[in-house]
Amino acid sequence: MTSDKTPDHDVKHETASDVWLPPARELAEYPPAFVDSVIKMAETQQIHRHQLEEKALQANIALRKIELSLEARGQAFAFCIGIVALLIGATLGWKGSQITASVIGGGGVIGLVTAFLRSSSTVPAPQLSDSQKKAGKQTAPQSPPTG
Repeated sequence: MTSDKTPDHDVKHETASDVWLPPARELAEYPPAFVDSVIKMAETQQIHRHQLEEKALQANIALRKIELSLEARGQAFAFCIGIVALLIGATLGWKGSQITASVIGGGGVIGLVTAFLRSSSTVPAPQLSDSQKKAGKQTAPQSPPTG
């Protein structure tokens, strides 16, 4: 709410999201049918905004579930590749090719560990919704997990 004081009158602007309603004392000056239609319009707009926010929230939840599924699938494939690299390295070491076994077995595991550490150290920044941006709300930044 902002206030501009002038010698003649006091002007106040009050807005809630995108719906503007005049102060009650101004609404009292209009015919009741007009006031009812303005209030009905504001209620309809609020219901519409809530529906849009709910749809956006549900879409974000569904998207996050897909992302988690893809991350889990990637980790499962990485585990399989790591096991295969270790098995090939062990087999080559058993057959007498220790240097080749070290390169394949060790290189596969080191590559996977490096990729895993890089992916787990990149924590996305928190996203603000439009209503939070308008209200000026900030969420505390998340720090990446340590250890």
